Amino acid sequence: MKESTFEGAGGLQIFTRSWQPEGRTRGVVVIVPGFNSHSGQYLWVGEQFAAKGLAAYAIDLRGRGRSEGERFYVEKMDPVFVDSMNNDPLIKGESEPTQTAKVMIYAASRLHRDFPLIKLPLLILHGTDDQATNPIGSQFFYDKAGSTDKTLKFYQGHYHDLLNDLDKESVMADINDWIAARLSAKQTKSVAA
Repeated sequence: MKESTFEGAGGLQIFTRSWQPEGRTRGVVVIVPGFNSHSGQYLWVGEQFAAKGLAAYAIDLRGRGRSEGERFYVEKMDPVFVDSMNNDPLIKGESEPTQTAKVMIYAASRLHRDFPLIKLPLLILHGTDDQATNPIGSQFFYDKAGSTDKTLKFYQGHYHDLLNDLDKESVMADINDWIAARLSAKQTKSVAA
């Protein structure tokens, strides 16, 4: 794993982590942690992708983890993960500024309007016992997205952060299988051309 920073908007230092596969790189995955998370919580995930021949890059968003910027907090209820989060010095005791909530509401509105414009392949995963976001939102996204290659999978009894939750190995296997199927299809098309 490699750690680095780059200069972001306003001159803030943005922290990243990356994992490279041992052999040939089959594809690239970008890990963008949620609002109350950081790249350090996805070390295992990056290692898993690299082991499958995928280069993985994770970013600490502005104000998250080891990136500079104003901090904020969004409550998250995963019982398996909540204790480690409460004791994580990179997110402990944070609060969300009003401006962040305003921007999130605007972004949600814009996303709903623009879902039909999303044409890339989509993998949407959601835990049915998620207390941070409603699984109905994932169903709505799936129904409205313009992609012809989209997959929606609900994990019964799982919570919000599926890659740091119960049975994360099964979730990771599903993600790797989904990616492998698309990489194989793309390679088959390019060989035929």
